[in-house]
Amino acid sequence: MINLEGPNDVAEAAENVRLSTRPPYQALEASIAGDSNVPATFDQCYDPFWQSVLTFVSTARAAVHDL
Repeated sequence: MINLEGPNDVAEAAENVRLSTRPPYQALEASIAGDSNVPATFDQCYDPFWQSVLTFVSTARAAVHDL
């Protein structure tokens, strides 16, 4: 868990990253439980997660450069 102080758009992007980690972790838990559909589920979760990371980095970088 990371607590981020800064501009609202950066905090919102960080929150979106946090929320986007849930589906991949749930897929991993399902894999451990033996669910055979996990690879497809994980693949569907990965792109939204990665996009949230890229958005966060871009938003945070812009905020740092605007200081």
